[in-house]
Amino acid sequence: MKEKLKIKEYDLVINQRKRTVLKEKQEFEVCYDDASMKNPNDVAKLMNKLFNLSNQAEEHTYLIATTTKCQILGIFEISHGSVKASILNPREVFVRLCLIGAASFFLVHNHPSGISDASTSDFDVTTKIKNVSELMKFDFLDHIIVGDKNFFSFKKKSIIL
Repeated sequence: MKEKLKIKEYDLVINQRKRTVLKEKQEFEVCYDDASMKNPNDVAKLMNKLFNLSNQAEEHTYLIATTTKCQILGIFEISHGSVKASILNPREVFVRLCLIGAASFFLVHNHPSGISDASTSDFDVTTKIKNVSELMKFDFLDHIIVGDKNFFSFKKKSIIL
């Protein structure tokens, strides 16, 4: 029998005291082998399994918050855009990382066109997030773009990360 791993997706909400807090959105139970974070292929496969990213009609950007040993602490949808773009602000990434107590993270988003090549804005936002992560001492593990049948990994391509 395969070991099961519970992965939680969170939202950021404002509580009655007007403070920003984490609220559990949903919980996924996956086989431990399916939740491996050893390489970009594993991350893309997991995100496709959980959110069907390669078949989404609009761009969705997710943050996977992890421990120093790459164990998943939580997954956040940090942006939901149009068919061509999704706006990503570094603040939205780092507020969530701080609140959940993460040490490292992945960014993952889809391209509804099915073409996983990184755009100029993908490079720009990755550079911006990388700069802030270095300043705040978070390990930015990878930015992965999911297409129809493939993915683009900034780490695998040795770009920026």
